[in-house]
This record gives sequence, structure tokens and C-alpha cells, in this order.
Amino acid sequence: MRRAGYVRFIAWFNEICKDDIALAGGKGANLGELISAGLPVPSGFCITTAAYRRHVAEAGLTGVIDEALRTVRFDDPGSTEAASARIAALFEEPALPNDVTEEILTAYRALGRQPVAVRSSATTEDLPG
Repeated sequence: MRRAGYVRFIAWFNEICKDDIALAGGKGANLGELISAGLPVPSGFCITTAAYRRHVAEAGLTGVIDEALRTVRFDDPGSTEAASARIAALFEEPALPNDVTEEILTAYRALGRQPVAVRSSATTEDLPG
């Protein structure tokens, strides 16, 4: 899927498989598996972790996220909720980098005018541990 020196911000469902959870999340990887098995899956794509990493880096969020995570105390569930709220708020303002936005919009336009569904998929939510 990847060419040397080029990071894609989207991955089409038919390009991914169960080995791509770290790139596309569990739902995306499973959709790729369904396509590989010959099952009917509507056309679609995942926004990759490369897009997330690029956005976090360009918006300067890495240090702020790390600082919020350092306040988490595992004996205090409230500290986890507070850190989560602080981190979520960080993503409300900064726009995505232009190249990320353009790649997503280009893929979206390629789908045509059919209805779409948008789902979140963490890259570690389906792992055994």
C-alpha cells in the first residue's frame, strides 16, 4: 500500500487487512478482511494514524497531551476523566493540515454522492490485552 517516502493519510478498505490495525483501526482492518473474503462491503476508506500523527505534530499537541497523561493516577478514575476531557478539548480548535484535508476530501469525492457512515476506531481497541 505504501510507496517509499510517501505517507498516505487514507487507506481504502480493499487495501487493508487484519495486519493493518495499527494503521487503520480494528473496524477498518475487519472491513478489509470482509472484502478479502468476498463479502459485499460498500466502498469506503479509513483515515490513517499517519493523519492523526501529522495533525498532532503540526498543531503542537504532543507535549500538551503527554502532560495531561502525566496527571492520570490509576487509583483515581476522576483523574483519567479529567485528563481525557483536557485532551479532547485540544482537538476542538486546530484545523487539519491542508494536505491531510485534501487527501480526505479527494477520497470522499471519489465515493460519489452515495450516503456514507463515519465511525471511530481506535488502533488498540480490538487487541487481546
